[in-house]
Amino acid sequence: QPVDSLPSAADFIKKYKASGLKGDYGTYGGYSYDAATAIIKAIANVVKDGKVPDGARAKIVDEVQKTKFEGIAGPVSFDEFGDTTNKQLTVYQVVNGKWKAVKSGTFNG
Repeated sequence: QPVDSLPSAADFIKKYKASGLKGDYGTYGGYSYDAATAIIKAIANVVKDGKVPDGARAKIVDEVQKTKFEGIAGPVSFDEFGDTTNKQLTVYQVVNGKWKAVKSGTFNG
């Protein structure tokens, strides 16, 4: 579903609009926010007291793989291949010169 139709994204949208940024958060803003959150959480789990351990990159990748939380665009987790388990897909169409969501659903292919 488009992020602006998700109740879980209401706070994100409110804060984004209040921030005074010129651009819109866009179609993928909420999903990008969730992706960044997954990476930040993984780094926080690996880097303790500001000390980057040996092999940090591999450890961060492992932590991202274990990620599981409720994001603003829905549940965030990854399968054994590193792909998101949130298979939500929205089809857009240009209507009167503007993008409009015409169909949303879950892709299980």
